[in-house]
Amino acid sequence: MRKDLKAAHLLAAEQHGLDYFKDILQQFVEQKAAELKAKEEAKAAKKAVDKANKGKPRKSLSKAVVDEEEEDVEMEDLVVDQDEDEAADKPKKTKKRKAEEEAEVSLTISRSSN
Repeated sequence: MRKDLKAAHLLAAEQHGLDYFKDILQQFVEQKAAELKAKEEAKAAKKAVDKANKGKPRKSLSKAVVDEEEEDVEMEDLVVDQDEDEAADKPKKTKKRKAEEEAEVSLTISRSSN
Protein backbone atom coordinates (compact mmCIF):
# COMPACT_ATOMS: atom_id res chain seq x y z
CA MET A 1 0.00 0.00 0.00
CA ARG A 2 1.25 3.51 -0.78
CA LYS A 3 2.58 5.56 2.10
CA ASP A 4 0.08 8.36 1.63
CA LEU A 5 -2.87 5.95 1.56
CA LYS A 6 -1.59 4.17 4.64
CA ALA A 7 -1.27 7.50 6.45
CA ALA A 8 -4.83 8.38 5.37
CA HIS A 9 -6.15 5.08 6.74
CA LEU A 10 -4.35 5.58 10.03
CA LEU A 11 -5.72 9.12 10.28
CA ALA A 12 -9.24 7.90 9.59
CA ALA A 13 -8.85 5.19 12.21
CA GLU A 14 -8.33 7.89 14.87
CA GLN A 15 -12.00 8.84 14.37
CA HIS A 16 -11.70 12.62 14.49
CA GLY A 17 -14.61 14.93 13.81
CA LEU A 18 -15.48 16.45 10.44
CA ASP A 19 -14.00 19.83 11.40
CA TYR A 20 -10.61 18.20 12.01
CA PHE A 21 -10.54 16.82 8.47
CA LYS A 22 -11.69 20.15 7.04
CA ASP A 23 -8.74 21.84 8.78
CA ILE A 24 -6.32 19.25 7.36
CA LEU A 25 -7.73 19.77 3.88
CA GLN A 26 -7.43 23.55 4.21
CA GLN A 27 -3.77 23.21 5.31
CA PHE A 28 -3.07 20.95 2.34
CA VAL A 29 -4.65 23.41 -0.12
CA GLU A 30 -2.66 26.32 1.39
CA GLN A 31 0.55 24.30 1.19
CA LYS A 32 -0.02 23.46 -2.49
CA ALA A 33 -0.83 27.11 -3.26
CA ALA A 34 2.40 28.22 -1.57
CA GLU A 35 4.42 25.66 -3.55
CA LEU A 36 2.81 26.82 -6.81
CA LYS A 37 3.52 30.46 -5.96
CA ALA A 38 7.17 29.63 -5.18
CA LYS A 39 7.54 27.82 -8.52
CA GLU A 40 6.05 30.76 -10.40
CA GLU A 41 8.37 33.20 -8.61
CA ALA A 42 11.40 31.05 -9.41
CA LYS A 43 10.34 30.85 -13.05
CA ALA A 44 9.85 34.64 -13.20
CA ALA A 45 13.26 35.20 -11.58
CA LYS A 46 14.89 32.88 -14.11
CA LYS A 47 13.24 34.75 -16.98
CA ALA A 48 14.45 38.06 -15.56
CA VAL A 49 18.02 36.74 -15.33
CA ASP A 50 17.86 35.32 -18.86
CA LYS A 51 16.49 38.61 -20.17
CA ALA A 52 19.23 40.58 -18.40
CA ASN A 53 21.94 38.29 -19.80
CA LYS A 54 20.48 38.12 -23.28
CA GLY A 55 22.91 40.58 -24.89
CA LYS A 56 25.98 39.42 -22.95
CA PRO A 57 28.24 36.64 -24.22
CA ARG A 58 28.52 33.54 -22.08
CA LYS A 59 31.66 33.08 -20.06
CA SER A 60 33.70 29.95 -20.50
CA LEU A 61 33.96 27.70 -17.49
CA SER A 62 37.36 26.31 -18.46
CA LYS A 63 40.66 27.97 -17.63
CA ALA A 64 41.78 30.48 -20.21
CA VAL A 65 45.52 30.00 -19.72
CA VAL A 66 47.24 26.81 -18.63
CA ASP A 67 50.94 26.69 -17.91
CA GLU A 68 52.81 24.61 -20.47
CA GLU A 69 55.06 23.23 -17.75
CA GLU A 70 52.06 21.63 -16.07
CA GLU A 71 50.94 20.03 -19.34
CA ASP A 72 54.27 18.37 -20.15
CA VAL A 73 54.67 15.28 -18.03
CA GLU A 74 57.23 12.60 -18.78
CA MET A 75 55.75 9.16 -19.06
CA GLU A 76 57.51 5.88 -18.48
CA ASP A 77 57.92 3.47 -21.37
CA LEU A 78 55.00 1.14 -21.79
CA VAL A 79 55.75 -2.57 -21.77
CA VAL A 80 53.43 -4.56 -24.06
CA ASP A 81 52.81 -8.26 -23.44
CA GLN A 82 53.03 -10.67 -26.37
CA ASP A 83 49.37 -11.63 -25.93
CA GLU A 84 48.27 -8.05 -26.41
CA ASP A 85 50.59 -7.67 -29.41
CA GLU A 86 49.12 -10.79 -31.04
CA ALA A 87 45.59 -9.57 -30.35
CA ALA A 88 46.38 -6.35 -32.18
CA ASP A 89 47.56 -8.32 -35.24
CA LYS A 90 44.31 -10.33 -35.54
CA PRO A 91 41.83 -9.03 -38.12
CA LYS A 92 38.77 -7.26 -36.76
CA LYS A 93 35.37 -8.90 -36.98
CA THR A 94 33.19 -7.89 -39.90
CA LYS A 95 30.07 -5.91 -39.35
CA LYS A 96 26.94 -7.85 -38.57
CA ARG A 97 25.12 -6.38 -41.55
CA LYS A 98 27.86 -7.51 -43.91
CA ALA A 99 27.76 -11.02 -42.45
CA GLU A 100 23.97 -11.12 -42.90
CA GLU A 101 24.29 -10.01 -46.53
CA GLU A 102 26.81 -12.78 -47.20
CA ALA A 103 24.46 -15.31 -45.62
CA GLU A 104 21.60 -14.14 -47.82
CA VAL A 105 23.76 -14.41 -50.94
CA SER A 106 24.83 -17.94 -50.02
CA LEU A 107 21.19 -18.93 -49.43
CA THR A 108 20.19 -17.47 -52.77
CA ILE A 109 23.00 -19.34 -54.53
CA SER A 110 22.15 -22.63 -52.83
CA ARG A 111 18.46 -22.28 -53.74
CA SER A 112 19.18 -21.51 -57.38
CA SER A 113 21.54 -24.48 -57.70
CA ASN A 114 18.87 -26.90 -56.42
